[in-house]
Amino acid sequence: MSDAVVKGLKITPDGEVDDVELPAANTTKGLHRAIGCQRVDVVRLTTRVDMWIDEEGLDTAPANQPATAVAQAFGWVWQSYHGTVVITEFDDEGKTTSLSAGARARVLEILGG
Repeated sequence: MSDAVVKGLKITPDGEVDDVELPAANTTKGLHRAIGCQRVDVVRLTTRVDMWIDEEGLDTAPANQPATAVAQAFGWVWQSYHGTVVITEFDDEGKTTSLSAGARARVLEILGG
């Protein structure tokens, strides 16, 4: 099962949206690589959808207006988000899982795509 991956969406501050694959055996390491940071934090957008952010991004990275728009659409209206983010889902045990087709479509709809 070493080739299993978690599929998500990566959103950069300049508005690029790309599919991203994280190693299921070590999603944290994959998130560090995808986001380009040493420490990640999570914003629970819904009861199933997570937005992973650079824990130090507010101080070190440019504002990410597209990611902020996604967060605001899910009710997270009180701050902006900075740096590259990755959006995934999680299961009943809190384990990071691939973004479902429905959630992926919703995020892309928010982003105008």
